[in-house]
Amino acid sequence: MFKLSKKIFTMILLVAVFMGSLKVQAAPVNEDSETLTHNTIATEKDVDKDFNYYETIFENDVKELSYPVKVKQQGVLLITLQETDPNFSTLTGQLYEDAGLTKKVGKTIYLSSGGEEKMGIAEVKKAGTYYIKLELLRKYDYKEKLSFNLQLDLIPGGTREIKKDVTYFAYQDYDTSENLYKIVVNKTGLVTLNIKFDKEDLQSARFTLLNSQKKPISEQASVYTEKNEKGAYSNTLNQFYALTKGTYYVKVDARGGLHTIKYSFSNVTDKSGASLGKAAGIKVGGSAVSGICTTADKKTKEDWYKFTLSKEQAIKVSIDSKVDGKLMAEVCDSKGKTVWYGSFYLYSGVQSKEVESSGKWSKGTYYIKVYKADEKSSGSYSIKVK
Repeated sequence: MFKLSKKIFTMILLVAVFMGSLKVQAAPVNEDSETLTHNTIATEKDVDKDFNYYETIFENDVKELSYPVKVKQQGVLLITLQETDPNFSTLTGQLYEDAGLTKKVGKTIYLSSGGEEKMGIAEVKKAGTYYIKLELLRKYDYKEKLSFNLQLDLIPGGTREIKKDVTYFAYQDYDTSENLYKIVVNKTGLVTLNIKFDKEDLQSARFTLLNSQKKPISEQASVYTEKNEKGAYSNTLNQFYALTKGTYYVKVDARGGLHTIKYSFSNVTDKSGASLGKAAGIKVGGSAVSGICTTADKKTKEDWYKFTLSKEQAIKVSIDSKVDGKLMAEVCDSKGKTVWYGSFYLYSGVQSKEVESSGKWSKGTYYIKVYKADEKSSGSYSIKVK
């Protein structure tokens, strides 16, 4: 999905075509050198922009070119080299912090004659001017002019505010820093963070929820892509938080390289009662009722529900949940005592649990209790009795 192509810029959703060529006669780094800049790939809307590349020209006998690169913000710079003439052996590219070309940023990129274009990664931790050096190994005694295409694309990093239902592009691997995303929640509900990688493979991401002061209010969660019925991995994963109104940050460590991230919000109407005596009613065979345990709730807070059997009958209690950490659910008798096999955890991720009666239960009123298993967990759930 995100692969860079020398014909089509498919790094982002296979839609952005190389358009326009800005020709630059590059020169060694000095006051007169042409300064290069980059495309910024921040959101899905950026795929509609024209992506410029530079034509770097090695005049006769020239084997080395260096020039400044103006970087507009912190992030990961994707440096792509593409040949236009096969009369060379190798071309290498390296980014530096300084004009003296002594402090390397990222790894060296190697382009071989006749091969596919090559992309290198360089994390730039602040805006400013960096320097790129290209070194050409010519083929045999070929001394004539050679040119190459150079494309510079910046994926923003560091702390970024992201808006609901907007797709953002991000990059992380084992050599780059974690990303921090600011989200603003306008009312109580469930936030779902979705990450999509460019490959269907075993991928993972680690999430930590922070408050407005950037203090952790959740445990670190490790989430993995899952296999489908055919045994193939998906390329997406989801993380859930049940939140009240406020400003939050989510620290994300996704080591799969280029990916997208977005979040959605679901309004959850909590129908629960605060105690056994105030338990909210559930109609047997009726619609499911919803509830939520937010990060702001204490572990001692309990959500209570009740259902009444007008006659002796078999029943099934079903609970569907989306959780960070774990919630606890208990099915109780008329006195609030947990029935046999009626206590279970609702673990991280999407889960469905059922408690089915062994035989028939007696006529009367029964209760369901849901609460946080630990202080830093949160989640939403729905309960149905039939």
